[in-house]
Amino acid sequence: MLKADPAFAATYLTVALDEADKPGGKAALLAALRNVATAHDLELTPKEKPAA
Repeated sequence: MLKADPAFAATYLTVALDEADKPGGKAALLAALRNVATAHDLELTPKEKPAA
């Protein structure tokens, strides 16, 4: 649903953001961001930068 329904994903993240200042909220927000990123096949770790 997070990939197929952009409105649902937006609501999901909005709720997570609204709850971020409550106990456990920051971890829940990070989990929500990870879930949306994973649903959209986004890279979750930065790629190594080439040596200069």
